Amino acid sequence: MYHALEVAKLLLRFAYDDDDDITNLKLQKLLYYAQGRFLAAYDEPLYVENIVRWTHGPVVPVVYHEYSRFGSNIISRPRQSNESRFSARDLRSISATYHVY
Repeated sequence: MYHALEVAKLLLRFAYDDDDDITNLKLQKLLYYAQGRFLAAYDEPLYVENIVRWTHGPVVPVVYHEYSRFGSNIISRPRQSNESRFSARDLRSISATYHVY
């Protein structure tokens, strides 16, 4: 199991590799879908943090606060994602979530 910030950095890397723009709102929705798909596929959570209900949708507060300085603007390229920390299965699952949603 991972931390949501690790998964968020990986999702951001996928977005920038695909030359896609991503905001905090979109990142939160991707984290929500990634957790749900992972739970459905493997009957275990992808990351340890809880998802909470906010006005504009599901939020992982620690990730929201990490990127809140961008407001509703596009999040700039992350310095690094520790892709090597993820198993091949988990990378495939997160990548599939990103590319589907």
